[in-house]
Amino acid sequence: MGAWLEEGCVELRRAAVWFGHVLDDGRIEPIERDVDVLTEHVLQIGGCPPLPFSMSERAIESGLFSRQEYYSLLKQVATRLASHAIRTSIPEDWEVVRAIDCLDELTRCLNVLGEKRREVEETGALAEEVPCWMEHITMSVDTLSRERSLLIEGVERAVRRCAPNTAEVATSLIGARLIAEAGGLRELAMLPASSIQVLGAKRALFRHLRGRAPSPKHGVLYSHPALARAPRKMRGKIARLLASRIAIAARLDYFRGTLDEEFVSDFREKLKERGIEL
Repeated sequence: MGAWLEEGCVELRRAAVWFGHVLDDGRIEPIERDVDVLTEHVLQIGGCPPLPFSMSERAIESGLFSRQEYYSLLKQVATRLASHAIRTSIPEDWEVVRAIDCLDELTRCLNVLGEKRREVEETGALAEEVPCWMEHITMSVDTLSRERSLLIEGVERAVRRCAPNTAEVATSLIGARLIAEAGGLRELAMLPASSIQVLGAKRALFRHLRGRAPSPKHGVLYSHPALARAPRKMRGKIARLLASRIAIAARLDYFRGTLDEEFVSDFREKLKERGIEL
């Protein structure tokens, strides 16, 4: 049975929406005492204006909750709501930036462990004996390699969701690195094509500014399949084409957020005209 509301208790009637569903005859039908259900219920009515009274007093007055039950559920629901607020307040492209940082750290760890393993194996081969703990190092390297592959897959999925046009033009992993280098999708969308072309080439750019080297033609874009397949003399032109299209793609992603198939098709046609097919 739902709890009855007194006809004159306006405040309690206003509070009813927080604890259950108000029926036509004035009763409150309590919602299920499940934390997930309660959390979802509060999220649905989260647009209600603040109530000018103590929620705990009204909840206990209505007979829907005991004092102990109310405060126990309140703590759990508040924790879930805080987690939900944090998740929804962080843009997905920020997750891409952090994931790329993790990927770089993981790659560095793998490189160090792999180098040490080779050194030990070479030393062990000369001494005709490999240390017993070497097996644990090998297992660690294999585990980290699998985790790195899973992380790359996750990064590529995230980029395809938050920046589908950039992922199509730059490839998912390069798109993720460009977003990370720029500091986010918004920051990438605000950059001119000339800056996008040399993103990730800080050292080469500083050497050029000091007059010690020619200007870099590309940064992160160096690993793009179109550049790998282009003749050496054409790489500068291809890098400029890529950068200009990525600049447009990033703006499409930031301001629209949907895949523009016509734009992607036009980009591939431009590459075909230069003898490059992805």
